Amino acid sequence: MNILITGSNGFLGSYLSNYLSKWHNVISLVRSRKDISIHNDNVQYIICDLRNKELLMNKLDKIDLDVVIHLAAITKNRINSSFNENIVITKNLLDCIKDKKIKQFVYTSTCGVYGDVDLNKVKEPIDEDYQCYPNYDYTISKFRCEKILKNYANQYSFNYTTLRLSVIYDMKTCPFSELLNFVKSTKIIPLINSGKNYIQPISISDVKRVFRLIVNNSESFNETFNLSGPKPIRFVNLIRLMENELGLKRYKINIPLKFALFILGLSGLVELLGFKTIFNKDKLKRVCENSYYNTSKIEDLLNIKMESPNEGIRNIIRNS
Repeated sequence: MNILITGSNGFLGSYLSNYLSKWHNVISLVRSRKDISIHNDNVQYIICDLRNKELLMNKLDKIDLDVVIHLAAITKNRINSSFNENIVITKNLLDCIKDKKIKQFVYTSTCGVYGDVDLNKVKEPIDEDYQCYPNYDYTISKFRCEKILKNYANQYSFNYTTLRLSVIYDMKTCPFSELLNFVKSTKIIPLINSGKNYIQPISISDVKRVFRLIVNNSESFNETFNLSGPKPIRFVNLIRLMENELGLKRYKINIPLKFALFILGLSGLVELLGFKTIFNKDKLKRVCENSYYNTSKIEDLLNIKMESPNEGIRNIIRNS
């Protein structure tokens, strides 16, 4: 099958392009040639910016497509960029493929569309029918794109599959590798709200396996799935897991979220003067949110079991 993958220059896109090319004819869409980090002779590359709909239409005009996997997205605020572009590039792509009679459009959304999970009210892991409360620009844009995709699929009679991803871990994943390196290099680790929030990361190996099994799987058509690890883990326990596997002991200090937000408020004054800061308030709040997702729908459909974060992260550290 001919599979178009957008965002192929990103972490997940580069993995999937190379992985799926073992079974399919993969067409990788990147913004520029410099975005091709590792060239694969089994992958066909298309150079195009998704914001340029006319160019995109010309590039895809004579290409037969069976499946589209849409990964491209803006995940953080940048100069002259807006999360509205996530909506623009998704609509541009849909306009260019709507008449191609594709078999499936796979859209990668985020578990963040559910918002912060209140563990005092939610006693069971939340499933795909749980009410969505996206509360940041990025998650709002992803949720809007989910609705736009459904409308296009209904109007132009093609199948879609939406995958709501949690954070992915691997040695190449920036947040995970940076956190691991931080634990290795520093003796004092600051934890917002003592690191008591729950996260539910998923291994890249599980993500690749799901995509391979979901492609052209009719039972996944016109469905939405949570895609995360099977169980959540407290952030502080993730740090302890890294410490144990590395044979290290670090001193941890608690930083209340309100105090951290106050400090960031002061940094906002610095930004007004033209200087950049690493964090913003939205990003800090997202880091402290709780995750508690039910993955049984995707596991039952594909007859698989996700790897627990404890086991997966332990194996990655030992094999690194």
